[in-house]
Amino acid sequence: MAYSLYTTEGVFANQNANVVCNNIMDALENQFTETLVNNAFGLTGTVAKIIQGSALEDVKLVAFVTNDPDIYNWFATQIQTHIAVFNSVVFQDRIQIVGSLFNIEIWYNALVNFVEVNGIYAQDDSEIPVNIL
Repeated sequence: MAYSLYTTEGVFANQNANVVCNNIMDALENQFTETLVNNAFGLTGTVAKIIQGSALEDVKLVAFVTNDPDIYNWFATQIQTHIAVFNSVVFQDRIQIVGSLFNIEIWYNALVNFVEVNGIYAQDDSEIPVNIL
């Protein structure tokens, strides 16, 4: 079954952004298991704060975080087969992706804690580093 929570929950006003995030989640759950993805991958940054109750604001990029090195490496090598990627740069602690609709960052943090908000997992807002906002 295709992942659709970003669309169902209306995380972004731009429905195309919801579809891109749904595609990312669908590809992850097909490559790994839903349980692993839920325990090891989620939103971070401004979007994570907003879905946890912070005030709405314009988002310049969508940031995700993972504590799993296999998921991180999958993004470094496979994401371009699942979403439109114009360019990407892989660093030791993050991957920066220039997409067709918006930019995406994938951060690696072995100690991240996730909370669940209406089925969508995000880094606990009290632990989001200021450099990701």
